[in-house]
Amino acid sequence: FSKALEKPFFMGATESCCSNSDEYGDTPIVQTAPCVSVCRADYPEEPEPALTPEAFEKEVVLKPAFALEVLFRLPDMSFKTVTFVRRPLGLDFSKRSPITLKKVKPGSHAEELGVRPGWEIHALNGHTVTNIEFNTAYTMLKQASAGLR
Repeated sequence: FSKALEKPFFMGATESCCSNSDEYGDTPIVQTAPCVSVCRADYPEEPEPALTPEAFEKEVVLKPAFALEVLFRLPDMSFKTVTFVRRPLGLDFSKRSPITLKKVKPGSHAEELGVRPGWEIHALNGHTVTNIEFNTAYTMLKQASAGLR
């Protein structure tokens, strides 16, 4: 690693992510193209902070909605993003925050997408909903899904 620090670095250099060695021998270097998420942990970027329902409506709901992106936290503490494209979603959940799924309705869009009971809704369209009151989070979920077909 120390050899890599001695090597001159220029902005726009072509050697910058995930190759096996450089001209100095066995020093790992990185190549710029195409660097995918292999270079980072499999953890989603921190969602944006929660918006007020009014700001959420202006920023998310009033835009044409063809999809609803939901970031779920799974029971094993990993995260999974699911994109809903139609209603009804088919989710039955507890009426407390954070919203945790009790049941996924058989034959529903959620079941088709692989959603499972026990998953917790962490973010809607990139906006965190885990640290807000249930009624606010539920209103945001209804608003965000209202534009789906």
